[in-house]
Amino acid sequence: MSVVLALPDLYDNVVSYFDSNSHDCAFSFGWREPETHKIDRRQIIFIPGDESGSVGDLVAPRNPGNNPRALHNLDELFTVRVEAFDISNAESERAQYQAARELFDLFVRALYLSAHGTYDVLSIDWDLSKKLRRHGAAIIVTASIKAIIPDVTHETAPVDTEGDITTSLEDVDEKTIEPTP
Repeated sequence: MSVVLALPDLYDNVVSYFDSNSHDCAFSFGWREPETHKIDRRQIIFIPGDESGSVGDLVAPRNPGNNPRALHNLDELFTVRVEAFDISNAESERAQYQAARELFDLFVRALYLSAHGTYDVLSIDWDLSKKLRRHGAAIIVTASIKAIIPDVTHETAPVDTEGDITTSLEDVDEKTIEPTP
């Protein structure tokens, strides 16, 4: 059984949301600088960690009693760059703002539908690094997702396991076969 990690699973669910709703957007995951040679695209970039490189915080486990049990939860930090460019009005900062906000709103909807209750948005900032002329606009989201740090998976009895119970009361024997829950 392969391990499913919370952040890549969230990324896959957000990409799936965009694909299933025919929203045109490029996605990338990781620390490598994404392609920038296409000027007319919208893109969302998931980057593990925050700006300082922090992974997050180990916290007490939630939802005990699962198999595998949670040894800890990791409030795993991640950064998302939401970038958009309105090529039809390239010199208008208002048009670039509009394009970025529309893509951001779609991203927040996909995030909510994919992981409601398991993430916290810590900050939302505009990328203000370009002063002279903008090439689109970018919104930077720093968030955390609750990720489990699991113990080993323990074997369980098959579903069709039955119990064999014999009871005795004053010279009368009774035998009952019951399926186990």
